[in-house]
Amino acid sequence: MFLIFTTTIFLLTIKFQIVGNILVGAFSALSFSHIKIKPFVFCLLLIVSSILLGWFFFAENLVLLKYSFYLIRFLALAYLIFFIMNSNMNLSRALEIVFFVHVITILLCSIFPSLNDIFREYFSYKGGSEHRITGFIAGYEFVPFVVTTYLVYDYLNLSKNIDLKFLMKLALGVVASLLSGRYSVVPVSILLIYILWDPNYFATKITFLLATLASFAFFYGEMILNIIQTAFMLIDFAQFGAEHDFSAYSSDSSEGVSIDNQYNLSPLSLIYEIIFPFTSWSDYLLPSAVEISLDPGPSYMSANIGSLLTLGLYVFFFKSVRIIFGAPLPGIVILLFLVIDLKYRSLYVLMPMVWLLLNHANNVSQIKRLN
Repeated sequence: MFLIFTTTIFLLTIKFQIVGNILVGAFSALSFSHIKIKPFVFCLLLIVSSILLGWFFFAENLVLLKYSFYLIRFLALAYLIFFIMNSNMNLSRALEIVFFVHVITILLCSIFPSLNDIFREYFSYKGGSEHRITGFIAGYEFVPFVVTTYLVYDYLNLSKNIDLKFLMKLALGVVASLLSGRYSVVPVSILLIYILWDPNYFATKITFLLATLASFAFFYGEMILNIIQTAFMLIDFAQFGAEHDFSAYSSDSSEGVSIDNQYNLSPLSLIYEIIFPFTSWSDYLLPSAVEISLDPGPSYMSANIGSLLTLGLYVFFFKSVRIIFGAPLPGIVILLFLVIDLKYRSLYVLMPMVWLLLNHANNVSQIKRLN
Protein backbone atom coordinates (compact mmCIF):
# COMPACT_ATOMS: atom_id res chain seq x y z
CA MET A 1 0.00 0.00 0.00
CA PHE A 2 2.85 2.39 0.88
CA LEU A 3 4.48 1.77 -2.51
CA ILE A 4 1.22 2.63 -4.31
CA PHE A 5 0.83 5.75 -2.19
CA THR A 6 4.41 6.94 -2.85
CA THR A 7 4.12 6.19 -6.57
CA THR A 8 0.88 8.20 -6.73
CA ILE A 9 2.58 11.21 -5.13
CA PHE A 10 5.44 10.90 -7.60
CA LEU A 11 3.06 10.71 -10.57
CA LEU A 12 1.33 13.87 -9.36
CA THR A 13 4.65 15.74 -9.52
CA ILE A 14 5.52 14.94 -13.14
CA LYS A 15 4.44 16.27 -16.50
CA PHE A 16 1.28 14.37 -17.36
CA GLN A 17 -1.45 16.58 -15.89
CA ILE A 18 -4.30 14.51 -17.32
CA VAL A 19 -3.02 11.53 -15.30
CA GLY A 20 -2.93 13.74 -12.23
CA ASN A 21 -6.49 14.91 -12.75
CA ILE A 22 -7.68 11.31 -13.12
CA LEU A 23 -5.83 10.26 -9.96
CA VAL A 24 -7.22 13.17 -7.94
CA GLY A 25 -10.74 12.52 -9.20
CA ALA A 26 -10.56 8.78 -8.54
CA PHE A 27 -9.15 9.01 -5.03
CA SER A 28 -11.51 11.88 -4.12
CA ALA A 29 -14.50 9.79 -5.25
CA LEU A 30 -13.31 6.77 -3.24
CA SER A 31 -12.77 8.91 -0.12
CA PHE A 32 -15.84 11.14 -0.50
CA SER A 33 -17.93 9.32 2.12
CA HIS A 34 -15.17 9.87 4.72
CA ILE A 35 -14.72 13.59 4.00
CA LYS A 36 -16.67 16.28 5.85
CA ILE A 37 -16.49 19.58 3.98
CA LYS A 38 -16.71 22.63 6.20
CA PRO A 39 -19.76 24.74 5.26
CA PHE A 40 -17.87 28.04 5.32
CA VAL A 41 -15.27 26.84 2.81
CA PHE A 42 -17.96 25.29 0.60
CA CYS A 43 -19.98 28.53 0.61
CA LEU A 44 -16.86 30.52 -0.29
CA LEU A 45 -16.20 28.11 -3.15
CA LEU A 46 -19.74 28.51 -4.48
CA ILE A 47 -19.55 32.31 -4.33
CA VAL A 48 -16.14 32.61 -6.04
CA SER A 49 -16.93 29.94 -8.66
CA SER A 50 -20.29 31.57 -9.44
CA ILE A 51 -18.59 34.93 -9.98
CA LEU A 52 -16.00 33.36 -12.30
CA LEU A 53 -18.63 31.49 -14.31
CA GLY A 54 -20.86 34.57 -14.48
CA TRP A 55 -18.04 36.68 -15.86
CA PHE A 56 -17.11 33.89 -18.29
CA PHE A 57 -20.54 34.06 -19.93
CA PHE A 58 -20.15 37.83 -20.12
CA ALA A 59 -16.48 38.14 -21.16
CA GLU A 60 -16.01 34.72 -22.83
CA ASN A 61 -12.42 34.46 -21.65
CA LEU A 62 -11.60 30.76 -21.17
CA VAL A 63 -9.21 31.61 -18.33
CA LEU A 64 -12.26 32.38 -16.18
CA LEU A 65 -13.69 28.94 -16.89
CA LYS A 66 -10.31 27.33 -16.22
CA TYR A 67 -9.99 28.87 -12.78
CA SER A 68 -13.56 27.93 -11.84
CA PHE A 69 -12.52 24.31 -12.51
CA TYR A 70 -9.24 24.85 -10.64
CA LEU A 71 -11.18 25.93 -7.53
CA ILE A 72 -13.26 22.75 -7.47
CA ARG A 73 -10.15 20.61 -7.99
CA PHE A 74 -8.33 22.49 -5.24
CA LEU A 75 -11.08 21.86 -2.71
CA ALA A 76 -11.31 18.17 -3.64
CA LEU A 77 -7.54 17.79 -3.40
CA ALA A 78 -7.23 19.71 -0.12
CA TYR A 79 -9.83 17.53 1.60
CA LEU A 80 -8.32 14.37 0.10
CA ILE A 81 -4.92 15.31 1.54
CA PHE A 82 -6.56 16.19 4.86
CA PHE A 83 -8.07 12.68 4.88
CA ILE A 84 -4.63 11.19 4.13
CA MET A 85 -3.10 13.26 6.94
CA ASN A 86 -5.47 11.66 9.45
CA SER A 87 -4.79 8.13 8.19
CA ASN A 88 -1.90 5.90 9.24
CA MET A 89 0.03 6.53 6.03
CA ASN A 90 3.72 7.46 6.46
CA LEU A 91 3.51 10.74 4.57
CA SER A 92 6.91 11.94 5.76
CA ARG A 93 8.72 8.91 4.34
CA ALA A 94 6.83 9.08 1.03
CA LEU A 95 7.72 12.76 0.53
CA GLU A 96 11.36 12.04 1.33
CA ILE A 97 11.53 9.28 -1.28
CA VAL A 98 9.94 11.47 -3.97
CA PHE A 99 12.36 14.30 -3.09
CA PHE A 100 15.39 12.01 -3.44
CA VAL A 101 14.11 10.56 -6.74
CA HIS A 102 13.80 14.05 -8.24
CA VAL A 103 17.11 15.55 -7.07
CA ILE A 104 19.18 12.42 -7.79
CA THR A 105 17.66 12.17 -11.27
CA ILE A 106 18.62 15.80 -11.96
CA LEU A 107 22.19 15.17 -10.79
CA LEU A 108 22.46 12.03 -12.93
CA CYS A 109 21.19 13.98 -15.95
CA SER A 110 23.90 16.57 -15.39
CA ILE A 111 26.57 13.86 -15.30
CA PHE A 112 25.25 11.88 -18.29
CA PRO A 113 24.12 14.18 -21.15
CA SER A 114 22.61 11.28 -23.11
CA LEU A 115 20.35 10.51 -20.14
CA ASN A 116 19.36 14.17 -19.99
CA ASP A 117 18.39 14.05 -23.68
CA ILE A 118 15.97 11.22 -22.91
CA PHE A 119 14.38 13.12 -20.02
CA ARG A 120 14.10 16.30 -22.09
CA GLU A 121 12.32 14.30 -24.79
CA TYR A 122 9.64 12.86 -22.53
CA PHE A 123 9.42 14.93 -19.35
CA SER A 124 10.74 18.45 -19.91
CA TYR A 125 11.38 20.85 -22.80
CA LYS A 126 13.05 19.24 -25.79
CA GLY A 127 13.71 22.63 -27.40
CA GLY A 128 15.07 24.26 -24.24
CA SER A 129 18.68 24.64 -23.21
CA GLU A 130 20.41 21.34 -22.54
CA HIS A 131 22.30 23.12 -19.79
CA ARG A 132 19.10 23.63 -17.78
CA ILE A 133 18.28 20.32 -16.19
CA THR A 134 14.93 19.37 -14.65
CA GLY A 135 14.82 15.56 -14.68
CA PHE A 136 11.26 14.33 -14.22
CA ILE A 137 9.94 17.83 -13.44
CA ALA A 138 8.32 19.76 -16.28
CA GLY A 139 9.23 23.39 -15.68
CA TYR A 140 12.52 25.06 -14.84
CA GLU A 141 11.00 27.11 -12.01
CA PHE A 142 9.26 24.09 -10.47
CA VAL A 143 12.57 22.40 -9.62
CA PRO A 144 13.49 24.98 -6.95
CA PHE A 145 9.83 24.98 -5.86
CA VAL A 146 9.87 21.22 -5.18
CA VAL A 147 13.29 21.45 -3.51
CA THR A 148 12.82 24.54 -1.33
CA THR A 149 9.27 23.65 -0.27
CA TYR A 150 10.34 20.19 0.87
CA LEU A 151 13.52 21.42 2.59
CA VAL A 152 11.91 24.27 4.50
CA TYR A 153 9.18 21.97 5.81
CA ASP A 154 11.78 19.31 6.67
CA TYR A 155 13.73 21.96 8.59
CA LEU A 156 10.56 22.96 10.46
CA ASN A 157 9.70 19.31 11.16
CA LEU A 158 13.13 18.94 12.75
CA SER A 159 12.26 21.92 15.00
CA LYS A 160 15.05 23.83 13.24
CA ASN A 161 17.64 21.33 14.42
CA ILE A 162 19.94 19.87 11.80
CA ASP A 163 21.64 16.53 11.34
CA LEU A 164 23.89 14.98 8.72
CA LYS A 165 20.92 13.64 6.75
CA PHE A 166 19.35 17.09 6.49
CA LEU A 167 22.67 18.64 5.40
CA MET A 168 22.97 15.99 2.68
CA LYS A 169 19.43 16.80 1.47
CA LEU A 170 20.26 20.50 1.54
CA ALA A 171 23.44 20.03 -0.51
CA LEU A 172 21.71 17.84 -3.10
CA GLY A 173 18.74 20.21 -3.26
CA VAL A 174 20.81 23.36 -3.71
CA VAL A 175 22.84 21.81 -6.55
CA ALA A 176 19.73 20.36 -8.26
CA SER A 177 17.98 23.74 -8.06
CA LEU A 178 20.91 25.69 -9.49
CA LEU A 179 21.13 23.24 -12.39
CA SER A 180 17.59 24.21 -13.43
CA GLY A 181 18.41 27.85 -14.23
CA ARG A 182 19.33 31.30 -13.00
CA TYR A 183 16.06 32.15 -11.28
CA SER A 184 16.55 29.31 -8.80
CA VAL A 185 19.11 31.54 -7.05
CA VAL A 186 16.22 33.61 -5.65
CA PRO A 187 14.24 30.90 -3.80
CA VAL A 188 17.43 29.04 -2.84
CA SER A 189 18.90 32.24 -1.33
CA ILE A 190 15.70 32.84 0.65
CA LEU A 191 15.82 29.27 1.98
CA LEU A 192 19.50 29.51 2.95
CA ILE A 193 19.06 32.89 4.66
CA TYR A 194 16.13 31.46 6.63
CA ILE A 195 18.18 28.46 7.75
CA LEU A 196 21.27 30.55 8.59
CA TRP A 197 19.19 33.13 10.46
CA ASP A 198 18.87 30.72 13.38
CA PRO A 199 22.22 30.91 15.24
CA ASN A 200 22.09 27.24 16.31
CA TYR A 201 24.68 25.11 14.50
CA PHE A 202 25.79 28.26 12.64
CA ALA A 203 29.41 27.15 12.13
CA THR A 204 28.28 23.75 10.81
CA LYS A 205 25.73 25.35 8.48
CA ILE A 206 28.10 27.92 7.01
CA THR A 207 30.94 25.40 6.56
CA PHE A 208 28.70 22.90 4.80
CA LEU A 209 27.12 25.61 2.66
CA LEU A 210 30.46 27.03 1.53
CA ALA A 211 31.71 23.53 0.71
CA THR A 212 28.59 22.84 -1.37
CA LEU A 213 28.79 26.13 -3.28
CA ALA A 214 32.54 25.73 -3.87
CA SER A 215 31.97 22.24 -5.28
CA PHE A 216 29.22 23.54 -7.55
CA ALA A 217 31.43 26.40 -8.76
CA PHE A 218 34.25 23.97 -9.50
CA PHE A 219 32.14 21.60 -11.60
CA TYR A 220 29.72 24.16 -13.12
CA GLY A 221 31.83 27.30 -13.49
CA GLU A 222 30.03 28.54 -16.61
CA MET A 223 26.70 28.55 -14.76
CA ILE A 224 28.21 30.60 -11.94
CA LEU A 225 29.47 33.15 -14.49
CA ASN A 226 26.00 33.17 -16.03
CA ILE A 227 24.40 33.92 -12.65
CA ILE A 228 26.95 36.67 -11.89
CA GLN A 229 26.33 38.26 -15.30
CA THR A 230 22.58 38.27 -14.62
CA ALA A 231 23.15 39.93 -11.24
CA PHE A 232 25.18 42.75 -12.86
CA MET A 233 22.50 43.18 -15.54
CA LEU A 234 19.79 43.60 -12.89
CA ILE A 235 21.98 46.09 -11.01
CA ASP A 236 22.29 48.12 -14.21
CA PHE A 237 18.53 47.94 -14.67
CA ALA A 238 17.99 49.24 -11.13
CA GLN A 239 20.49 52.07 -11.66
CA PHE A 240 19.72 53.19 -15.20
CA GLY A 241 16.20 51.93 -15.95
CA ALA A 242 14.66 50.21 -18.95
CA GLU A 243 16.15 52.65 -21.48
CA HIS A 244 19.70 51.52 -20.74
CA ASP A 245 21.58 49.65 -23.48
CA PHE A 246 21.82 46.00 -22.34
CA SER A 247 23.35 44.67 -25.55
CA ALA A 248 26.62 43.89 -23.73
CA TYR A 249 24.75 41.18 -21.83
CA SER A 250 23.31 39.57 -24.94
CA SER A 251 24.46 36.07 -25.90
CA ASP A 252 25.59 37.59 -29.21
CA SER A 253 27.96 39.92 -27.44
CA SER A 254 31.61 39.00 -27.06
CA GLU A 255 31.34 40.07 -23.42
CA GLY A 256 28.23 38.03 -22.60
CA VAL A 257 28.18 34.43 -21.37
CA SER A 258 26.74 32.28 -24.14
CA ILE A 259 24.51 29.34 -23.15
CA ASP A 260 22.83 27.31 -25.89
CA ASN A 261 19.15 28.20 -26.39
CA GLN A 262 19.24 30.72 -23.55
CA TYR A 263 17.88 34.23 -23.95
CA ASN A 264 20.26 36.20 -21.73
CA LEU A 265 17.91 39.16 -21.39
CA SER A 266 14.95 37.07 -20.19
CA PRO A 267 15.17 38.47 -16.62
CA LEU A 268 14.33 41.90 -18.04
CA SER A 269 11.38 40.42 -19.95
CA LEU A 270 10.19 38.86 -16.69
CA ILE A 271 10.30 42.23 -14.93
CA TYR A 272 8.27 43.84 -17.71
CA GLU A 273 5.67 41.05 -17.49
CA ILE A 274 5.47 41.33 -13.70
CA ILE A 275 4.63 45.04 -13.81
CA PHE A 276 2.61 44.97 -17.06
CA PRO A 277 -0.98 44.87 -15.68
CA PHE A 278 -0.14 47.25 -12.85
CA THR A 279 1.24 50.10 -14.95
CA SER A 280 -2.33 50.64 -16.20
CA TRP A 281 -4.08 49.06 -13.23
CA SER A 282 -7.46 50.67 -13.90
CA ASP A 283 -7.69 48.77 -17.21
CA TYR A 284 -7.38 45.41 -15.45
CA LEU A 285 -9.70 45.69 -12.48
CA LEU A 286 -12.30 43.49 -14.22
CA PRO A 287 -11.94 40.42 -16.46
CA SER A 288 -10.69 40.77 -20.03
CA ALA A 289 -12.59 39.48 -23.07
CA VAL A 290 -9.33 38.30 -24.67
CA GLU A 291 -6.82 35.89 -23.13
CA ILE A 292 -3.47 37.56 -22.46
CA SER A 293 -0.49 35.21 -22.16
CA LEU A 294 1.99 36.14 -19.43
CA ASP A 295 4.28 33.97 -17.29
CA PRO A 296 4.07 35.60 -13.82
CA GLY A 297 1.07 34.32 -11.86
CA PRO A 298 -0.27 37.63 -10.48
CA SER A 299 0.15 39.34 -13.86
CA TYR A 300 -1.47 36.50 -15.82
CA MET A 301 -4.45 36.34 -13.49
CA SER A 302 -4.87 40.13 -13.20
CA ALA A 303 -4.68 40.62 -16.97
CA ASN A 304 -7.27 37.89 -17.63
CA ILE A 305 -9.67 37.66 -14.71
CA GLY A 306 -9.08 41.14 -13.28
CA SER A 307 -7.18 42.37 -10.22
CA LEU A 308 -10.21 42.21 -7.93
CA LEU A 309 -10.96 38.55 -8.63
CA THR A 310 -7.23 37.75 -8.54
CA LEU A 311 -6.95 39.17 -5.04
CA GLY A 312 -10.02 37.16 -4.04
CA LEU A 313 -8.52 33.92 -5.38
CA TYR A 314 -5.26 34.40 -3.49
CA VAL A 315 -7.12 35.15 -0.25
CA PHE A 316 -9.42 32.16 -0.80
CA PHE A 317 -6.47 29.82 -1.31
CA PHE A 318 -4.53 30.77 1.81
CA LYS A 319 -7.64 31.11 3.99
CA SER A 320 -9.00 27.73 2.87
CA VAL A 321 -5.71 25.98 3.66
CA ARG A 322 -5.79 27.44 7.18
CA ILE A 323 -9.40 26.38 7.76
CA ILE A 324 -9.12 22.87 6.29
CA PHE A 325 -5.83 21.88 7.92
CA GLY A 326 -6.31 23.86 11.12
CA ALA A 327 -3.02 25.72 10.65
CA PRO A 328 -1.89 28.48 8.25
CA LEU A 329 0.97 28.08 5.82
CA PRO A 330 4.21 29.27 7.50
CA GLY A 331 5.30 32.73 6.39
CA ILE A 332 8.51 31.41 4.84
CA VAL A 333 6.51 28.90 2.78
CA ILE A 334 4.16 31.63 1.53
CA LEU A 335 7.18 33.74 0.55
CA LEU A 336 8.80 30.87 -1.37
CA PHE A 337 5.51 30.06 -3.09
CA LEU A 338 4.95 33.68 -4.18
CA VAL A 339 8.54 33.95 -5.45
CA ILE A 340 7.97 30.94 -7.72
CA ASP A 341 4.53 32.24 -8.68
CA LEU A 342 6.16 35.49 -9.82
CA LYS A 343 8.31 33.49 -12.22
CA TYR A 344 5.56 31.24 -13.56
CA ARG A 345 1.91 30.98 -12.56
CA SER A 346 1.52 28.37 -9.83
CA LEU A 347 -1.62 29.23 -7.85
CA TYR A 348 -4.15 26.36 -8.18
CA VAL A 349 -1.89 24.59 -10.73
CA LEU A 350 -1.95 20.86 -10.00
CA MET A 351 1.69 19.92 -9.39
CA PRO A 352 2.72 22.83 -7.14
CA MET A 353 -0.61 22.63 -5.29
CA VAL A 354 -0.21 18.88 -4.62
CA TRP A 355 3.36 19.25 -3.40
CA LEU A 356 2.61 22.27 -1.21
CA LEU A 357 -0.47 20.75 0.44
CA LEU A 358 1.17 17.36 1.03
CA ASN A 359 4.16 18.96 2.74
CA HIS A 360 1.90 21.23 4.79
CA ALA A 361 -0.27 18.28 5.85
CA ASN A 362 2.85 16.40 6.91
CA ASN A 363 4.03 19.39 8.95
CA VAL A 364 0.65 19.75 10.69
CA SER A 365 0.69 16.02 11.44
CA GLN A 366 4.21 16.24 12.89
CA ILE A 367 3.23 19.16 15.14
CA LYS A 368 0.16 17.29 16.40
CA ARG A 369 2.29 14.24 17.13
CA LEU A 370 4.79 16.29 19.14
CA ASN A 371 2.02 17.96 21.12
